[in-house]
Amino acid sequence: MSWDRAWKCRNKTVTLAEFTAAVQTVVDAYEGVRSQIDKEADDCWTCFFIVPDQEHDTRTYEVSLYNMGKDGFVLSLEPDASDNRLSEDADQLAEDVAIELDAEPVDL
Repeated sequence: MSWDRAWKCRNKTVTLAEFTAAVQTVVDAYEGVRSQIDKEADDCWTCFFIVPDQEHDTRTYEVSLYNMGKDGFVLSLEPDASDNRLSEDADQLAEDVAIELDAEPVDL
């Protein structure tokens, strides 16, 4: 697993509804996982995954989708956001959303 991780969406346009549907598909695949999506700005939507954790009750992982204008959309998993720090769960959830959005990894 590398940090930061980013994926570029092959589709140049993604709506908030499409992002929400992709996140919901991922959430439905895991027992007990919930999500909350916030519109941080016109060009940034963030998904917070709330994941059950025996040690800490829950963990929150954060994945953001940025509208880069003519360059399309980039999904980002940043290590300093929420509980993302070196978490394989955060990495897997972000990878699953990337798959749902038909996004490919970007080398940073």
